Amino acid sequence: MKKHAQTIYGLTDEHGLIRYVGQTCNLRSRFQDHAKRRDLPFSVSGMAILTVTKDQAEANEAEKAWVAFFGQDNLCNNTEGGMAGVRVTTMTGPELKAWRAERGLSQEALARLLNVANNTVHRWETGARAVHPFMPEMLRGIEKRNPELRKR
Repeated sequence: MKKHAQTIYGLTDEHGLIRYVGQTCNLRSRFQDHAKRRDLPFSVSGMAILTVTKDQAEANEAEKAWVAFFGQDNLCNNTEGGMAGVRVTTMTGPELKAWRAERGLSQEALARLLNVANNTVHRWETGARAVHPFMPEMLRGIEKRNPELRKR
């Protein structure tokens, strides 16, 4: 049986808030399906790719992790008319570099904390690659798990 890559995605409302997390192997048709649905308590205005996985088991775990990351109360996946949302915020490369420097972290140390390649942090900081759209939330999570990294 052939394995298909699964994409974990977030649907955004007209204010840019992630309101729903799901998974699919066909983003285009899934987005079109969601855009036509009337059972969601918001109007779908966009889709953000959160993770791409190799198989269904990995996708199921990734989807659970993203739902936990955003918080079930902030999504309308399985809640009755949940109206909260998680705003996609942006961070620039220089802002990420400043955050890292204020905490005395090397690019390699930050890469380990984020579970990414060392050169990914370098590319983010130099502007060669856009900073992950959820970086502010990811950094808050790192600070929560590592109180010694909180800004003084």
